[in-house]
Amino acid sequence: MTAFANTMLFSMRGILVFVIGFVMLAAAVSCGDAHYDARLAAIDSIIEERPDSALAGLRAMGFGAFSRSDDRAYFALLLTEAQYKCYDSIASTDTIDLAVNHFTGNGDREKLTRSLIFKGATLEELGNPTDAMRFYKQAEETALSTDYHNLGYANLRMATLYNNQFDVDCSDLDKYKFALKCFEKNQNLNYQMVCKSAIGILYINKDNDSAFRYTTETIDLAKRLQNQYFYYNSLSILSSIYYQLGNYDQAKELAKNVALNIHYLDNEKCYYIIAKSYCKLGKRDSALIVKELLREPKNKEALVDYYSCMSDLAAVSSQHDLSVQYALKASELSGELLVKSLQSKLRSAESIHNENVAALKIAKANRNIIILCLFLAVAALLVLAIFTIMMQIRLKLKSKENIIKSLQIDCQNFINIINDYDNKTKHKTYNYNRKIESYISLIKELTSAKNTCKKIENSSFEKIKEMLLLNISNKEDFWSSLKEILDNKYNGVITKIEKENILSDSDIHILCLIGFGFSNASIALLANYSNAHSISNRKHIIAEKLCVNDSLYELFVS
Repeated sequence: MTAFANTMLFSMRGILVFVIGFVMLAAAVSCGDAHYDARLAAIDSIIEERPDSALAGLRAMGFGAFSRSDDRAYFALLLTEAQYKCYDSIASTDTIDLAVNHFTGNGDREKLTRSLIFKGATLEELGNPTDAMRFYKQAEETALSTDYHNLGYANLRMATLYNNQFDVDCSDLDKYKFALKCFEKNQNLNYQMVCKSAIGILYINKDNDSAFRYTTETIDLAKRLQNQYFYYNSLSILSSIYYQLGNYDQAKELAKNVALNIHYLDNEKCYYIIAKSYCKLGKRDSALIVKELLREPKNKEALVDYYSCMSDLAAVSSQHDLSVQYALKASELSGELLVKSLQSKLRSAESIHNENVAALKIAKANRNIIILCLFLAVAALLVLAIFTIMMQIRLKLKSKENIIKSLQIDCQNFINIINDYDNKTKHKTYNYNRKIESYISLIKELTSAKNTCKKIENSSFEKIKEMLLLNISNKEDFWSSLKEILDNKYNGVITKIEKENILSDSDIHILCLIGFGFSNASIALLANYSNAHSISNRKHIIAEKLCVNDSLYELFVS
C-alpha cells in the first residue's frame, strides 16, 4: 500500500511539475505568434525535443479548448505531429485533414507545409506510400525557399520512403543529401546526424570511402548530442564497412563493443559481423560460439544477412552443402526483395500513368469546352452581325417609309393650296392646272405606295425619284407657278425677297417648298439633296442671309 501511495505521489508531482512548466512556457511565448493561442505556440516550441510532453499537453487540453478555426487547425497539426513522433497509433487522416484544408486557404505557408508533410507521414503509416509521396512533394513545392527545416524534413521523409521501398535508382541518396544541406543551413544537428547515418549506410557496397566518412561524422555528432542509439548503431555500420574493406579484426572489435550495448539496437547485425569476421580469420570455435547467440529473424531483409552469415558458418565447419543451401536462400530472398521493389516501382509508375491519362482526359474535355465556347461565340457574333445588318436595312426602309408618309401629307397640303388658289382666281384655273398637272401626277405616283415601304423596291424608289427630279429641275414654268401661288397667298413675299437679290435660284426654290409646308425629308427628295440634315443646314444658311431666325416658315405667316 505504501509503495502504491509513493508511486501515486511521484506521479502527481510529475504532473504538477509539467503543468507548472507548461504554464510558464505559455506565458513566455504569449507575445509570440499573435494569430494563434499562446498555449499552442508553447506546445510547438517543445514538440521537436520533447514530443511526449507535447502530446500529453495536447491531450490534456483537447479540441474543446479552442473555438477559433485557426487554433483548431493548429491543434490538429500539432496533435498529428506529436502522435507521429511518439509512434502513437494514427487510425485515419481525419485530424490532419482539418489542418490541411484550413491552412490551404489562410495563407500560412509554414503551417500548410507542415500539414502536408504529416498528411504524407500519416498516409505512409496507413500503408499508402504512393499518396504519401505525393503529399511530400506537394509540401516541398509549397515550402518557402528559406524554410530549411520543412524543406529538409520533407526530403528526409521522401528519402526514407524511397529507402523503405528498396530503391535501386539512388533517389533516396539524392534526397538524403538535399535534406542534409537544408539541415546544415538550419544548424539542426539532430537531423544532420539522421541524414549522415542514412547516407553512410547507402554508400556501403557502393563507395566504402564515402560510407566511412559519413559514418564517422555521424559517430562524432552522436557523441556531441549524447545520442546512444545513433552512436552504437553507427559503430555497427562502421564495423560493416571495415568488414567490406577486409579489416576483419577491426570489424569484429567494433561489433563486440556494440554487442555489449545491444539494448540500443533493434537487430542482431553486430552478431553477424562478429561471426563472419571470425570465419574470415579462420577462428572456427569463436565463430561457432557466436552462432549460439543467433536467432532467425522474421524480417525478410534481416534474413538475407542471417542466411549469408549461416552460409559462412557452415563453410568454416566444412558443411559445404549446407553452406550452399544458405547461400541460395540468401540469394533467392535478395532476388525476391528486388522483384518486390521493381513491382512496387511498376505499380507506382502505373499509378502515375493513370493520373496522367486522367489529367489528359480532363485537359481534352476542357479543350473541347473551349472550342465549343469559341464556336458559340463566333455563332453569336455572326447572329449579331446579321441582326445588325437587318436592323440597318430595316432603318433604311423605315426612313423611306417616313419620306413617303411625309410626301403624302405634303402633297395633300400642296393640292389644298392649289385648290384654294384656284377658288380665288377662277380665270387662271385652266392655265395653271395645265402647267403643273404633270408635276402633281408625278408626286402622286411617288405617294401611291399605300403607306408601306415593303412594296417599293429600291430600284422603283430611285426611278420615281429620278422621274420627279427630271421633270421639276430647271423647269422655270413650274417654279414660276409656285412663286405666283405663294405671292398671291402671302402678299408677294417671294417677289420681295427676289428683289433684294440675296438668295440664289436654288435658295428661292427651297424657300418655295418651305412655303408650301414641305418637310425637310420631302424637300431633300424634291431638291435632290442627300438627306434631311443637309436641308436643315441649308435652311440655316438661308436664314442668316435673310437675317431672320431659323424658322423660315415665319416669313410666310408673319
